[in-house]
Amino acid sequence: MKQFFYKIIDINQGIIKGSVLASGRESALRQVVKHKDIIVIYIKRNYLYLPLNRFTGKKINKKIKIKKEELITFTRQLQTLFTAGIPILDCVITARSLVKDKSLKPVLDDIVANIKTGMSLSQSLSLFPKVFGNDYISLIKVGEASGTLDKILEELYIMLEWEKELRKRFWNAVRYPMIVIGIGFLAMIGMFTLVIPKFVGMFGSSGAELPVVTKIIFSINTFLQISGLPLLIIFFMLFIVIIIAYKKTRFREFVDSLFLRIPILGEIFKKFMVARFCKVFAILYSNGLAILPALKISKNLYSHSTYQKDISYMIDQMERGVSMADATGNTLLFTGVVNQMAGIGQKSGALAVMFEKVNELYSEDIKYNLTNLFTYLEPLFIVIIAGLIMSLALGILMPMWNMVGQFSQGV
Repeated sequence: MKQFFYKIIDINQGIIKGSVLASGRESALRQVVKHKDIIVIYIKRNYLYLPLNRFTGKKINKKIKIKKEELITFTRQLQTLFTAGIPILDCVITARSLVKDKSLKPVLDDIVANIKTGMSLSQSLSLFPKVFGNDYISLIKVGEASGTLDKILEELYIMLEWEKELRKRFWNAVRYPMIVIGIGFLAMIGMFTLVIPKFVGMFGSSGAELPVVTKIIFSINTFLQISGLPLLIIFFMLFIVIIIAYKKTRFREFVDSLFLRIPILGEIFKKFMVARFCKVFAILYSNGLAILPALKISKNLYSHSTYQKDISYMIDQMERGVSMADATGNTLLFTGVVNQMAGIGQKSGALAVMFEKVNELYSEDIKYNLTNLFTYLEPLFIVIIAGLIMSLALGILMPMWNMVGQFSQGV
């Protein structure tokens, strides 16, 4: 939100000076010129203005992130109130009073103040892209333009609940494997830092020939003791380098493409991107938006390079007159089911319905894969953990058996 100073001549009231808050000069001009009897002398932006919350007087952090549950609750309350015929300003004020999240309240305070100055709901939300997301804001804007805001809010609530359910299923699926990996990792660290060093001294003083497994374990132990800290520093620096390099287009494309090739998880993420795209596109298209504008808005759903490349290709092809079915056929993510449904939808005039069906189909596939994720990974975990335990056990027990055998022969 920006502040603009203005000076105008009103034929009825004379010279008037003041200030308004607006997203830009054009918006400020619309607020100032309320009828034809006004002559604008100047409108200047105040560059020293800081966006303060009108209720608390504190500067608002526009990069804050809120819990998805809070956004779902806010959307549901807004939809219920607006469907009941309550003006949007009163809807936001009422929803704000019911919010429990302390970080969301100042945001809604600012949105209320902005709407009072003449801004639309979508314009007010667009000042907080980190809170609401570009797709959320774009859908609200479409709802305002088409006069179907109540329907859009309902669709947004359904979509947010769908995302919440899939996230919950995902964490339920990976929680146990992560716990197992974490405990196994900590156990290995404990073995190599506390237990094995004691056996190194004991077996070394015996002078007996050690088995190959034991030599390997002792070598790893020696390496970790000497190079453990430098190794951690190297891994940390490598992690920083990867984060910096990810900002470069070519490296990001390589990493994103590699991620999609990860067995099971890559396929789940790919289907999630496609399912969410189909959902958003169907909402936009069914509310009167043409295919190209709907694609351009849907492009902002993900920053994933493969997704961006595919959507950009589809937009480029359709601007040249190619049908959506043909455009999707030459992409990585949207070939197959989406390609076929797009063809059927365009021929039958039910493109939104077909994309809703794709969303439902992929949603069921994702739920099935997440439910059975640990079933796929369990055999691998068993083999790895059993192999580690067996190696450590043999590495420690075999020299002890040899020592007992030598002692028995000496007696």
